Amino acid sequence: MKKILFTIVLLFTLTGCNLFSKTPLNATSVPPTQVVVQNTPIPQAAQPTVTPTKAPTSIPTLAPTAAQPVDAFKPGFVRDPKLVDITSKVDLRAPASDLTLYQCFPSDHTDPKDPCTALKAKFPWGKPRAGYNFGYNDACRDQSRSCNVQIGTWKWVVFTGEALDLPGIGSLRDPDGGAVQVLIVNTWEMPGEIVGGTILHGFWATGDVWNMSDMTTKWNETTKSYENDKYGSYTTETAATLRDHYLARQTHVTDGIDPNMSFRGQCSLADNCKTITWVTVLRWYDGSFRLIGSGQWVGVNPTK
Repeated sequence: MKKILFTIVLLFTLTGCNLFSKTPLNATSVPPTQVVVQNTPIPQAAQPTVTPTKAPTSIPTLAPTAAQPVDAFKPGFVRDPKLVDITSKVDLRAPASDLTLYQCFPSDHTDPKDPCTALKAKFPWGKPRAGYNFGYNDACRDQSRSCNVQIGTWKWVVFTGEALDLPGIGSLRDPDGGAVQVLIVNTWEMPGEIVGGTILHGFWATGDVWNMSDMTTKWNETTKSYENDKYGSYTTETAATLRDHYLARQTHVTDGIDPNMSFRGQCSLADNCKTITWVTVLRWYDGSFRLIGSGQWVGVNPTK
């Protein structure tokens, strides 16, 4: 009888334990070594309300400015009222009738691979006159064709193209469909700037002028102005040489000293520039632009 009771009690104990083991664990049954993580949302700062804008139906474009088409420029050279004319005081020679040698830049040529090196003894300008720093093709590239160009201390700056408009100097368009050129020589130790200049389908470049000691002036403390201006012939000839170099570069060179030196595409004529309207100015000590020469080059394209 005792065995039967013991057996019944043992079976009941084992069955009860098995039933309790199938009961899901609750939070109180987690062992103390474990951590219960509650997924409570982190409060977020209030976000501003953004109202979406309607997408444009087409990409907006800037309207062309009046200065963009070449026809907007009056033919010839239209002077800025601020330009000081000193052509009666300066003897700037006319462009050379033969621009062949002027294809070479008036610097020192020492590289034997340079085709100009072998011609140094024939250079009409004698010793080196200037250096070349850098230049930009397709200058003033935005749609307005307007940009600012710095004029460095004792440097030359040249502008070429199909048409130009330079505040303080004027606007240029060749009356016969050719190209235009403006050369500036800064005789002052202070840099200047062309602000809002327009270069249509053109180029600008700059470099040093080696000797301008013959360009002098005197400051009058009483009148607060410069006086006794002297315009030397050496610097004037340097300006003429640089002008002629870029006239040579602008013409259509087919068999010249270096066929790669021409600025093709700057003229409205199919065979490129046969005429070029040019202007040469000094930037004087008072910051003014002073005209020393202008005209239209008409000549034969340079050859060997």
